[in-house]
Amino acid sequence: MVAPSGQGYVQQGLGAADIFTSLYFAEATMLAGAKGLDNLVFIVDYNFVQSEGPMDLVMSLEPQLDKIASFGFACQEVDGNDIGALLAAFDTARATKGKPSFIKASTLMGKGVASLEGLMFHQLRFPAEVAESARAELEAQL
Repeated sequence: MVAPSGQGYVQQGLGAADIFTSLYFAEATMLAGAKGLDNLVFIVDYNFVQSEGPMDLVMSLEPQLDKIASFGFACQEVDGNDIGALLAAFDTARATKGKPSFIKASTLMGKGVASLEGLMFHQLRFPAEVAESARAELEAQL
């Protein structure tokens, strides 16, 4: 089972609510680690931005991996924009026995569109011409 989330939800104490129902993130990770749920992979899109601004200015989660490991998780950090790295992380998680896995997938918002890379745009609405230009740039990379 894969439980995806974003670091903003983790900051709020909630993560993958559809998977863990009403459990808070800390309670869910403690339970998964205590029970050795090795069929669980919790992956967080870590783009360092949330709706209120840069993550570290709102509330830092660091040292994230140390905290999650203390709950009994096997932890990995990967470039979340690199599909090969993500697939390798999932292979490692699948091979891990006796404990759940946590993948911190560090990403760059707008990756692949030069004019948008690194911009904070959780709430940004693009004009149609910007969206079309971005789509064309991404399609050219296929």
